[in-house]
Amino acid sequence: MTLITYYKRDEPVRVNLFLPGLKAATVKQVYQNIALSAAQDTGLSPAYVFEHMLDQELREGSAIGAGVALPHLRLKKLSHPFLLFARIDRPVDFSALDRQDVDIVALLLSPYADVPSHLFRLSRLTRMLRDVAFCRTVRSIGTQDELEALFVEAQRDLRTA
Repeated sequence: MTLITYYKRDEPVRVNLFLPGLKAATVKQVYQNIALSAAQDTGLSPAYVFEHMLDQELREGSAIGAGVALPHLRLKKLSHPFLLFARIDRPVDFSALDRQDVDIVALLLSPYADVPSHLFRLSRLTRMLRDVAFCRTVRSIGTQDELEALFVEAQRDLRTA
């Protein structure tokens, strides 16, 4: 039996893993590298994460414009939310509508049954990633601690907006 931990609305969205300087030349390579790292932190197999990411990319695409991709999945084998941020060394073509190559990828994974909380986290992330200043800062930081501090500040701004 899988234990599901539900997100509380007053809890901030937390970054579980930051990968600055991800090396990849294609979407497939980006997803393979991200799946490997996500699997190590979630206990899922890299193939399971990769197959679900690639399937979603083929069905609907994850690029949201301005050099950002936001793949998001609800997975049956996952027991807790997981957020990975990656900054790609050289931007990759994700077939974005604005034709801008992607250099920031935010992977949001949620337990399959956790629909309302998944949508809440996704909404928060989308609002942050649409902010030009937020993305500019993400492109310049080098550590997970800096990213976490940026997240705390951005979410505080969202609550007061």
